[in-house]
Amino acid sequence: CCWWGRGAIQTTGPNNYGLLQREVFSQVPSLSGIDLCTNPEAICQNDDAKWLGAIFYWANNVQGYGLEAEAATFDESLRKFVESGFNRAASVVAGGGLPSGAGGGG
Repeated sequence: CCWWGRGAIQTTGPNNYGLLQREVFSQVPSLSGIDLCTNPEAICQNDDAKWLGAIFYWANNVQGYGLEAEAATFDESLRKFVESGFNRAASVVAGGGLPSGAGGGG
């Protein structure tokens, strides 16, 4: 089995596949039959899997959701953005907002 990049944002390496399996796939009933640790190609065989992998990567590695302080501002930015009817200016928290790619704290 090879651990090259797969999915919408190219999940790579056994650690990233393992995190995705543990933190996302094991929590989503419709993906319970997928085991990325034994079959990483499965991420390409299910459209929901490839996009959830991308969202998980974006939230944890780009937006910093895995870090407590960044997670709090990301949540607040997202909530304000949605509650305002997707007003970009409303999502700004701690100097950054969702449309700028910062998701708060940026």
